[in-house]
Amino acid sequence: MADGVSGEAILTSTQPIEWSLIDPLEPGRLAFWTGDGPVSQDELYIRAEQLAARLPDCPVAINYCSARDDFTVALLAMWMRGQTALFPTEAGEHTFAALVADYPDLYTVSDRPLPFEPQTAILLDRDNRPAGKVSRVAALPWAHPAAKVFTSGSTGKPSVNDKSWGMLVAGGKTIPRMLTLDDLTLPAVVATVPSPVSYTHLRAHETAMNISYAVFCLKRGGGGGGGGGGGG
Repeated sequence: MADGVSGEAILTSTQPIEWSLIDPLEPGRLAFWTGDGPVSQDELYIRAEQLAARLPDCPVAINYCSARDDFTVALLAMWMRGQTALFPTEAGEHTFAALVADYPDLYTVSDRPLPFEPQTAILLDRDNRPAGKVSRVAALPWAHPAAKVFTSGSTGKPSVNDKSWGMLVAGGKTIPRMLTLDDLTLPAVVATVPSPVSYTHLRAHETAMNISYAVFCLKRGGGGGGGGGGGG
């Protein structure tokens, strides 16, 4: 994300602008604190590149990863492949089957075995510690359909809210100003929203993601924190 460009400018632009998945990417800079220790930006990105090479050529996928760093790796990998992430209201087989009816090529990414068997399921390799350097950070057009967020369906079939890459980046651009994150020397986020199980949790989950993205891409200071668990 370029300096001096507001979230509003991203959403109103008519130019085919592209925005990097991580900008700036600083090798060695902290991205997450996990139960296994710190995870740097370049380690996270290289893991995503390795995962992207394993993903099928499908337009849509569901990210069932529960650990925050794995969730981010899966999202980055999907977007590296130009795909769209679906956010259903829960991780049950019935909901998945309903989505497959609308998205026949749908596949899943998870960091643990699922309680049902999708037609195409990718399991993250958490034991693989990546090596090497990031040579180039991928970018997406601002209009790319980055995510589809579904409502609970309590009044009928769940409806979908489309989120473009520009909309997500705009959230990451405006949140630092709202929370004065730029004034912090070592900003960190502890996300207490559980894995999405309702529309309310999904909205809170999106907010936590936007705040984390903002911290992750601050031009100065430390990296964002990982957190997880706990209530809504």
